[in-house]
Amino acid sequence: MITHVMSDGTRRKSMDGITIPRDHPVYGVIQKMYKMEGIEGETTQKADKKPKGRTA
Repeated sequence: MITHVMSDGTRRKSMDGITIPRDHPVYGVIQKMYKMEGIEGETTQKADKKPKGRTA
């Protein structure tokens, strides 16, 4: 069983209903794991590109 420990110390059995912010460091960790495993798909390639900001 997986227990998710949140930054405030609370523990959850599920991440259902939780939104992780777009710029959270966890995405970099996941991307690094994919690269270590040699899994470079469309998602990883998109993550390598810098997000485009609004120019309005």
